[in-house]
Amino acid sequence: MAYRRAKNLDKNLIFAEYFNSDQEVRRNGGVPTDVTFDKGVAEFNGSSSIIRTNSSAGDGLLKASVRVKFKITTLTDYDAIFVRRGSEFIGMYLLGSSVYFWTAGGKNIGRAPVGEWLDVVYTYNSDDSKWYGYINGVSAESGFAAANGFGSDADWQIGYDNGARYFDGDIELIEIYNKALTAEEVKNLYNDARYKVPVLEHDFQGGTDVASGWNTVGFWDTVQTGWTLSDGVWSCNGTNGFL
Repeated sequence: MAYRRAKNLDKNLIFAEYFNSDQEVRRNGGVPTDVTFDKGVAEFNGSSSIIRTNSSAGDGLLKASVRVKFKITTLTDYDAIFVRRGSEFIGMYLLGSSVYFWTAGGKNIGRAPVGEWLDVVYTYNSDDSKWYGYINGVSAESGFAAANGFGSDADWQIGYDNGARYFDGDIELIEIYNKALTAEEVKNLYNDARYKVPVLEHDFQGGTDVASGWNTVGFWDTVQTGWTLSDGVWSCNGTNGFL
């Protein structure tokens, strides 16, 4: 999928997993097992779905931000969204009804309702040992933590933790930045992601014409004549649709 990118942040983006209809795309393509890809979303079944990415991104970072956009289908008592078990253990996981980020102890970022898309960001700055958590562009929690960094010498595990704690739900993106994002930058990322350009599926008067892809310049955020928008997909009524 294509996103409008918050201004000036591309240079700080060091790890990214995005998805298209059948594979991971951009920068850090991992190896999926039992993962279904549909309209830019990776679907995890809660029992065997995993993506493993061999990447040195994040090694030793003491100033960083992690962003994950996900939706929970079923919640158990402890589910891993992604983890890295190297010289330091870090990761984002679900415990009870909340989403946590773990580095030098668990940080409760906030509630994680089942069935709702959540855009969660964790930031850390070793200069003041302060961390912040955001959900859907809004500051949720904050606190202090030891400057353990992001560790090294291990793969990124998406949707599970060493053969256990499988995630049951959908993941749309994972991003790691080599800076502690400001509240304004987090809000801009969330607002930009709302303008993901959708896959178009349309049928003009009985003739099938499917266009998959995206416009890297513009975006559509309003319903045009003859089209309806549902769950990120534009559909034509087959008679007078145009954009």
